[in-house]
Formats: sequence, structure tokens, C-alpha cells
Amino acid sequence: MTQISFKKVLQPMLIQIHLDSTGKAYGVTYLRHGQERFVRARKEVIVSAGTIGSAKLLLLSGIGPKQHLKSVGVSLTTIMFMELI
Repeated sequence: MTQISFKKVLQPMLIQIHLDSTGKAYGVTYLRHGQERFVRARKEVIVSAGTIGSAKLLLLSGIGPKQHLKSVGVSLTTIMFMELI
């Protein structure tokens, strides 16, 4: 039997996904009650912040189109190629 273990934090404001040198997510930083906190993942990071929130979190973490990130002053972590339909 596999044990499922995760931490659910109610009403946090996610600030950033942390990536290692290979691009694998290992934790997140969030804001709760005015305090910035970091939580490290044991296995994986699951982003479930809705259509707008997930995209915003990726961009704040430096994951996305290079020109857009540069224009708003965010350091590039990973280039994400997007195809407009």
C-alpha cells in the first residue's frame, strides 16, 4: 500500500517555484499571514492554481517566454515555448 503524503496550506499566496540545476521543481515559497515561508517537496511539486494563477506563478518563477520575462524584469530560469493558436 502506497502512503500519500502532502501538505495543504489554506489561503496562501504562492510567490515562487524553486528549481534545481536540471529544471526539476524541489519546493515553493508562499506568503501567509504576512510571513514568507518555504516548503521543500519530498517527491514532486503540483501546481494547481487555476488557469490564470498557474500561469502567473510560472512567470514569477522565471518560467516562460524569454522576451516577456525580460520586459517585466524577471530573471529567466527556463524558456517555455508557446504556440499561439
